[in-house]
Amino acid sequence: MRAIPPHVLEEAIRLRKEVPSRSVAEIIRILEWDGLVSKGAIKRSTLQENLQEKGFSGKHMAIYSSGGLATRRFQKRNRNKLWHSDIKYGCYLPICFRPRRLAAVSLVA
Repeated sequence: MRAIPPHVLEEAIRLRKEVPSRSVAEIIRILEWDGLVSKGAIKRSTLQENLQEKGFSGKHMAIYSSGGLATRRFQKRNRNKLWHSDIKYGCYLPICFRPRRLAAVSLVA
């Protein structure tokens, strides 16, 4: 795989973030128009591999831009409006000559 200069790759990522549906060929064309690379200096497959390695491939961007499960976020407006709790049951121990089950309880704000 040929190396793409870091500043060119950052610009390509910025262009992909700007319009997630933008194709790799369009990104290369824009980079050439802006004078960052000479015509034919970057191959489509090389840029595609670099974008995929950084997490900005077409599939990744489709997940992020669709508002699907990857980007859905749940939060409350103010602190202490939502609490999570969890109970884990442990083993039985003889406490006061009777077997009693231990439980670990945690609360998270």
